[in-house]
Amino acid sequence: MSSALSAKNISLLEVESISLSVGSILFGIYVVIAALSLHTLVMQDSDLTQGRRFLCAVITLMLLFDTMNTASSVYFVAHDIRTLEESFHPQATGILILSAAILSKINYFLSDLVIVWRTWSIHEEKTIVFHIVMSSCIFLSFGAVIADTVLTLEASDNLKEVFKLDYATISQISQVHISGGEW
Repeated sequence: MSSALSAKNISLLEVESISLSVGSILFGIYVVIAALSLHTLVMQDSDLTQGRRFLCAVITLMLLFDTMNTASSVYFVAHDIRTLEESFHPQATGILILSAAILSKINYFLSDLVIVWRTWSIHEEKTIVFHIVMSSCIFLSFGAVIADTVLTLEASDNLKEVFKLDYATISQISQVHISGGEW
């Protein structure tokens, strides 16, 4: 057995494989639900209202971004497998981390946008306080997306050294990340 395929590295790959499998199953369920939602929205009436067009656009965008996020996750696992035999390349890993973070955060923002839109549609008395609260929700959600993206960009920029991927390295990175320390 080569040093790259130690028992600990095989355990790491098993965990990544299981995570990817569960994620793929959930993505498949999501695709079916999104397709059924789009079909239902379009087929309910002959008149496609502005609200239904908005929901169709958001569902389509979320499906697109989630598809790209799932594809990047698959590529990330393939990248991890390749780095078992080669050196780790910080630029490629940084790009993968950043793309996964941005794609998932865009979906979070879009889902928050749908919730605010539904609240706006249902609520009858639209006072100035209501407008301020709903606008604040949108701006806070967007601000959280930007803040998380900036923090992820900083974390991925700190990946400067080329190193060999092994279980000890991943454990050390995970412990620092979980405890909230610097990369």
